[in-house]
Amino acid sequence: MDLAATRRNTRVRYCALPRYRPALSAARNEPHLRGFYRHLIEHRGLKKIQAVCAVMRKLLTGLHAILTQRTPFDGRRLFALDDPIPGQA
Repeated sequence: MDLAATRRNTRVRYCALPRYRPALSAARNEPHLRGFYRHLIEHRGLKKIQAVCAVMRKLLTGLHAILTQRTPFDGRRLFALDDPIPGQA
């Protein structure tokens, strides 16, 4: 295997994986990010991996805003749902 290819694979493994798994978990469990993920797949026609990458980016920008503004996490600020979440006002 080429040395440059090995370095590229290592860089992807150590840089992308720590962002991918939390984004995938958030897309499954956090209602607002789940709505954003579904919107990207159903209405914009993105593939699932592209939608996860978009969620990944949204989490990073949200994390930056949380740290710079010193505010607690609020999923409503990341994506507004059209349908209300059952059990919430």
